[in-house]
Amino acid sequence: MCSLHRSILAPNECTVSEIVTASSIMRIDLNAMRCNLEQFCSVVASTTKMMMIVKASAYGVGIKKIGKWAEKTRLIDYLAVVYTAEGVELRKANIHLPIMIINIDKEDFKICQEYNLELVIYSISLLQQLMIWLEKNTQICSFPSIHVKINTGMNRLGLDIDEIPVFLNILFKYTRCRLMVKSIYTHVAASDDPQEDQYTADQTRAYLSSVHILETGLGYTVLKHMCNSMGILRHPNLHFDMVRVGGGLYGAAECFLPYMSTLLPAISMISTVTQVRHVKKDSTIGYNRRGRVNRDSFIGILRLGYADGLRRQLGNGHGHVWIHDCRVSFIGSICMDFAMIDLTDVPIDNKYELENESVEIFGSHNNIEEIARCSDTIVFDFISTIGKRVKRVYIEDEKNKEDF
Repeated sequence: MCSLHRSILAPNECTVSEIVTASSIMRIDLNAMRCNLEQFCSVVASTTKMMMIVKASAYGVGIKKIGKWAEKTRLIDYLAVVYTAEGVELRKANIHLPIMIINIDKEDFKICQEYNLELVIYSISLLQQLMIWLEKNTQICSFPSIHVKINTGMNRLGLDIDEIPVFLNILFKYTRCRLMVKSIYTHVAASDDPQEDQYTADQTRAYLSSVHILETGLGYTVLKHMCNSMGILRHPNLHFDMVRVGGGLYGAAECFLPYMSTLLPAISMISTVTQVRHVKKDSTIGYNRRGRVNRDSFIGILRLGYADGLRRQLGNGHGHVWIHDCRVSFIGSICMDFAMIDLTDVPIDNKYELENESVEIFGSHNNIEEIARCSDTIVFDFISTIGKRVKRVYIEDEKNKEDF
């Protein structure tokens, strides 16, 4: 069990240099992530490989930094992204782990060849396009291994089971450049929902049938993987040769806690008050006068808005932040670059002293799950859309500190 048992750093622990260099920051605790990764590793067999999903800039946390961190842990065997450009970004950051590209375009075959990126075949037409491209480019003698995605009920990307013989025929039809299949995988539609476990069992049967047909046709075995983060925890019988961990490493979503209660929150978000304003009773706040005070009040203006990922649904008391050991509400509409909060009840005599004060958007005092619910969304939607103006700061113990 990991020895780290502390909550994410509180906003008043943010260093001066961090606040000066950015008006708002997201803090990523790499120690907490390491502990969470070790916990996921502890529930799978030592021979089971670990693939880390770092799509959408590692859920908005920063693909290059997290990719380097993943490689340095020596606990991650594979990385996976959705688009080729993400894979190229990882390679240019000098990351050498195998990288699986989930959604490839025919224009990207050359890039995969150049950067050693392993693409996913999810349709017959995509395989045909790849084989034709290889036949035309006679200078290419080898190509990175491919992965086969099977649709077992998610009905998103993937070959249907009756397309596998067609896949094999096309694969063996072109003999000049023989492709090697590295893995066959599928995606569980509802791995987190006990009421859908029968559907998961149906998907599993379809998947195992697909594996049998593919491996019999290939004449060799391939890596098999089916579980995402929640599947790792709820379906140990489906771990197979590899599992895919992603959002679970951030310890942010409450859905994981009943199955792994010791996961640590690894991300927090902090902004600052740029101005404090005193307003009279019945004054209105913000666009379209949607905010209104029923007493003389003090209003704080945050350096953060919907362009930075702060959802407009949080406005007018629907969302809260933490400042000066006090929970306060948003008032008025969330603007593009700013948001207003009601500081009237903050226990400090001179409210103007709150200018430049740190404000926790989410973290140890203000749960990200709650702020996501108040935004009518899920945690991973919220964090993956936090804007580029919010600086990412990576925290690590000095004794284990790496130059990222």
